[in-house]
Amino acid sequence: MSCVAGSLAVVFMAAGFVWSECKQLWEEGLKAYIRQWWNWLDFIMLSLYLCTFSLRLVAFFHSLDTDRYGPHTMPRSRWPEDDPTIVSEGVFAIANVFSFARIIFLFQANPQLGPLQVAHACFRCCCHIFTPSLIGERGVL
Repeated sequence: MSCVAGSLAVVFMAAGFVWSECKQLWEEGLKAYIRQWWNWLDFIMLSLYLCTFSLRLVAFFHSLDTDRYGPHTMPRSRWPEDDPTIVSEGVFAIANVFSFARIIFLFQANPQLGPLQVAHACFRCCCHIFTPSLIGERGVL
């Protein structure tokens, strides 16, 4: 998957989440929506994703004006600290942490998915233990 396709997938995911949250806000009303901490987590996560997209657009428009913002091929180590691309990557990382926090909370709250998470962790652990023995016996997987 190319970088552009991956970015578009994240944009569509965030747009779907925004639409879902708007529908939920409309159906429940503002007071009921604000009372649930789950919605606060969703709001923060979506705000960070939208901030990321905005900063990436700013970085794109900065890249069009090379006279003012420098050449396209400058090494990253020489970029200014407040460059929109660098800031957007940091905000995107924080948004992903909130997104995974949402998933982890879902697994712990649901009695059917909680044991599934434990079983998945055990399966991964067993795969890490047995994979080297398979490579040692056969030479390749």
